Amino acid sequence: MKTQRQAFWAALALAMIAQAGPRLSAAPDPNAPMPPAEMIIALLWKNMDLQAFTLTGQIRTPKAKHPIALKTRGREMIYEALGSPLQIRVRLDAAGSEVYTRASGGQDWKRVTGGAISDPVLGSDITYEELGLHFLSWPRVEPVGVDSIKTFKSYAFDAYPEGTASRYAKVRFWITHDHCLMIRADGYNKDDQIIKRVEVNGVAQIDNAWTIKQMMISTMIPGRELSKSRTYIDIMDGAAGLE
Repeated sequence: MKTQRQAFWAALALAMIAQAGPRLSAAPDPNAPMPPAEMIIALLWKNMDLQAFTLTGQIRTPKAKHPIALKTRGREMIYEALGSPLQIRVRLDAAGSEVYTRASGGQDWKRVTGGAISDPVLGSDITYEELGLHFLSWPRVEPVGVDSIKTFKSYAFDAYPEGTASRYAKVRFWITHDHCLMIRADGYNKDDQIIKRVEVNGVAQIDNAWTIKQMMISTMIPGRELSKSRTYIDIMDGAAGLE
């Protein structure tokens, strides 16, 4: 499975180089054959186990750059804002992902719940809900069709919160056909308009493994597939293992 993940990152790196000109949107084809949703989602969770990395980078907004350190292992990620008293712990789980915060390493973690999951992180377009990928464990997930995202054949799904705290009425997300990894997610309001987009926008190789180099989180203009503002998570350096 690690070989498949490495092949995906390598292919995505080539796709980033090959893409030129504007990206055109097209609706997923609901008539194209898809494997059972349960099988694809199960493979997605299996592939979400992260290698142990210590990474450095930044959360970059239109107004500021916030240096961060990021440690990953298994399904856990810990973000440390180097210029602010903020640490964020993300635990991904198919039964329900969790996000915690604290001001420093000497304090206890406090879980982010209820309406607080929609709070912005460091004044950016990122909220705790996006970091936690909560929609992947929502109770209702429906297949939408087959699509192409960044040249990759992908399966599109709609997830609905149904009683779970969320600012979104649904989230549409795309899983690549060949590698069962998530490449994009769009959050919709109650009027079925996109208001947030999260997508992988670049990759990097560290030692013999691949990791995300850049994620782009866009706040969208409702009713138009145009971004109002964007935040980037840039990974600029890193090493295998945890310090």
